[in-house]
Amino acid sequence: MPLALAARGKTGADVEAFVRRARGAARRAGRQIGLDDVLAEIRQGRIAMSPEARRRSAIHEAGHAIVGRSLGCGALVDLSIHDGGGQAQFEYPVDGAATLPKLEATLATVLAGRAAEQIEFGGVSICSGFGPGSDLAQATALAHDIDLQFGLGKLGPYYVDPAERHLFLAGGLVDTAVDRLRGAYARARAVLETQTTALRAITLELAEVGYLSAQDIDRIMLDHPATASPAGTPVPALEMGAA
Repeated sequence: MPLALAARGKTGADVEAFVRRARGAARRAGRQIGLDDVLAEIRQGRIAMSPEARRRSAIHEAGHAIVGRSLGCGALVDLSIHDGGGQAQFEYPVDGAATLPKLEATLATVLAGRAAEQIEFGGVSICSGFGPGSDLAQATALAHDIDLQFGLGKLGPYYVDPAERHLFLAGGLVDTAVDRLRGAYARARAVLETQTTALRAITLELAEVGYLSAQDIDRIMLDHPATASPAGTPVPALEMGAA
């Protein structure tokens, strides 16, 4: 498992090269090939995550999993931690059959990693907005699409050509998207605040093992059920299902 996680995203040819070079290094050292030899070839000088960074990454990914499962948002495939960070792999239902409630649940799920960090550490890291494929980038694009492409927002049943999008954003729809994102973030945090024991249990196991399947997440969440929601806010029903 450590080798598979470190090599996630690599090809079969890459793996063959890693093993071949590791075997050669071990042979030159006069010993049998071992896990550390292969891991060194995969990392190629990259430094493994520190325990602190690993725990923060695990908290972040656990947040995505809990909110996604609680709101029935897509199919969770797995959670993993590797040298470059963490990953919550979902199959999001943003297709032609998606409705506004489904899109809003997706927004909350995408922002849930940031909310989990806020709850556990009292602050957030920059990883949520670290690049064009980041959580914030995905959430912002979806919030804009709700108004400008899907016809489900402030403009009503109106489609904006992508080439004209900047005109509408400059005309005030940035504030509309920001309000939508803030609402989704608050929703994610409200869900997580009722499930802090599950959040920490998933974090502990993910940080230790490095990989959790959807079935593992379901097991932990069922062992640590949600508490009463604060301020009378209803707790969303937990929708379990095979990924």
